[in-house]
Amino acid sequence: MSPLRRIIRNATVSKAVPVAKAFKPYPLGRDPSSLPKLKWVSISETDNRSISLRYRVTAMIEMSLLDKAANLSRLAVMDDFRVDRDTHTATNVTSTTLLSSTATFCSTDVYMLLTKALVDAERFDEACDLVSSMSSCSFMVYDILIRGFLDVGNFVKASQIFEELKGLDSKLPGREYHTAIAIFNVSFMNYFFNQGKDEEAMEILATLEEAQVLKPIVGNRVLDVLVWHGKDTEAWELFEEMIEICDSETIDIMSDYFSEKTVPFERLRKTCYRNMIVSLCEHEKVSDAEKLFAEMFTDVDVEDLFVGPDVLTFRAMINGYVKVGRFDDAIMTLNKMRVLYIRKLAIHHAP
Repeated sequence: MSPLRRIIRNATVSKAVPVAKAFKPYPLGRDPSSLPKLKWVSISETDNRSISLRYRVTAMIEMSLLDKAANLSRLAVMDDFRVDRDTHTATNVTSTTLLSSTATFCSTDVYMLLTKALVDAERFDEACDLVSSMSSCSFMVYDILIRGFLDVGNFVKASQIFEELKGLDSKLPGREYHTAIAIFNVSFMNYFFNQGKDEEAMEILATLEEAQVLKPIVGNRVLDVLVWHGKDTEAWELFEEMIEICDSETIDIMSDYFSEKTVPFERLRKTCYRNMIVSLCEHEKVSDAEKLFAEMFTDVDVEDLFVGPDVLTFRAMINGYVKVGRFDDAIMTLNKMRVLYIRKLAIHHAP
């Protein structure tokens, strides 16, 4: 049995209050007169810039100005904002509570953003209230809550949430269950690394199902933890296993290693070529970048000019050539990009 399972099954945790009781359910059916009075909010509190209400609320939340976000979000019910298709969130946030009040506007992304803001502000009671109000369970939201408790050293509370979510009466959708459990385990693995308990962390890594680790959403999280804690050998071994399914996040996490390691390019997905080319050029491995750049043209028919490198890829190659002093190649690549995109424009605007 892994250390994680031993710890969360010990007497301290098993006697803890169940999460269902720890969370305060959303108070449906209360007498309206018992609800706290909210300050009147006027549309005059916003300026005349053509910025969506969602963006305004999001900006306030990211700056941890939750009360200001609360006031702005209440404008979502007004006719002036109902026609704005980008207005997806309307939440009732006060200085003491944060509960979803208009389900029509709420989404998983909004719950993630609000939960993170509350966790960062260490307003955990309100974060629990918010998470328990979700109409459908999102493991990404719960993971933010679990990581928040772990970050402040409340291992017992994090374990309570984890145990409830993996139990027989789990709220997790069946299709997401195994992925969610893997994500939660990675959060505990990171916690043990932070505590200097590398052996326990590596045991959790060993228990992760290969089928889950080879999904970018899980594999990238594992890679990030391994790289952050200096487990270079394990990180590179995992990257080589993931290279056929890697995405841009995978490349970003591992980019610092490309100047030191031999990358198995033949197994690399073409969707990762641009990110790999950018990373190789930054590390002055222009010859390797050239090979990938050339392969991006191999499957392009003469008339199919909308396939192939985009502007960012061309720019990376040009910068790479300049960095190593190959100015003629940089000019040739620039001219090639100009010709390609002039043709694209001509085709796009042709009658």
